[in-house]
Amino acid sequence: MIEANSTLAGRGLELVWLRDPIDAFIAHVNGSAFVRLPDGQMARFGYAGTNGREYTSLGRELVSAGRLQRGTVNLKTIRGWARQHPDEVDDFLNRNERFVFFTPITGNPRGSRTSR
Repeated sequence: MIEANSTLAGRGLELVWLRDPIDAFIAHVNGSAFVRLPDGQMARFGYAGTNGREYTSLGRELVSAGRLQRGTVNLKTIRGWARQHPDEVDDFLNRNERFVFFTPITGNPRGSRTSR
């Protein structure tokens, strides 16, 4: 929702832009990303927090909508579906209201700690 509504647009908070929205989705699920920059350098980003909204599974949404079959959902089938249906990708990604914020890091990601 943050991206769909351009909530943070114009504030200069962007760290990088990714060509593939599924790659961005995976970074949000993992809470970290390594990004190869155009100059060949590797940029590393780690978890900095979330917007506190509930996570909605892309795979579960695709199964519920009949786009993928239960038991076949994995990263490969999600990427395949996205390549075949680029006009539907944003609609499904925007069903997840959780947004992960990132910060540049050195070394490997540390993971996140949540309080209950």
